[in-house]
Amino acid sequence: MEKQYDMTEMQAYFSSWSSPEKTVAGIDRVIARMADWFTQLDDPATNVYFLQENINFLQALRYSIEETKPL
Repeated sequence: MEKQYDMTEMQAYFSSWSSPEKTVAGIDRVIARMADWFTQLDDPATNVYFLQENINFLQALRYSIEETKPL
């Protein structure tokens, strides 16, 4: 069974700023840019946990936006 949520607050965001699809695409671009930036560091292994933690957060946010259906 698919969960349904009250999207009142999010609808205002999506109406004013960006559609869910564009928001997800933007999150994908941020993930790619972060990964690229970390690989260009002198010692990327130093901050790999920081990178992974942030990418995990962004992916969870992305999946939540994709899976959320309005009431």
